[in-house]
Amino acid sequence: MTEPTLLLSTHDGAVVRAERSGDGAWAVERLRPDLRARCLAAGPSPEGALYAGTNGRGVFRSPDRGRTWEPAGLEGETVTAVAVSPHDPDRLYAGTKPARLHRSDDGGGTWRELEGFRRIPSRWWWFSPAEPPDFRPYVMGLAVSPTEPEVLLAGVELGGVVRS
Repeated sequence: MTEPTLLLSTHDGAVVRAERSGDGAWAVERLRPDLRARCLAAGPSPEGALYAGTNGRGVFRSPDRGRTWEPAGLEGETVTAVAVSPHDPDRLYAGTKPARLHRSDDGGGTWRELEGFRRIPSRWWWFSPAEPPDFRPYVMGLAVSPTEPEVLLAGVELGGVVRS
């Protein structure tokens, strides 16, 4: 008998869910291609919610480990990175294209922009060669410090890494 395993990924905008049962058999499902998912994040506990950043539809939340999805704010935004705080499962961060940062303290119920991110001196130089002809920069990765709850790292397509 093996431990059950759950793997999630995005592929062509869909969420792909692969689950291994206790007998070692894998079941793979392609879910919600209409989401146009770009990124995924999981809460700090195995039973926590999952979040997907989408291409133009904001953030979606799955309360059941990827089987179903519901809107969780930032409608109309292209969310290119999402992170859940390891210190508080209700604190979420979302990075967008164009490059902006947002935070929710209620699991995606409400969001506010972290405006200090717009005041980074080298920001004028950022651009993205990855998605022509749209050369606007975007946040491509987010990480919350495992030891300092208020420290956030943001990777920006072609801009570098920024620390709060």
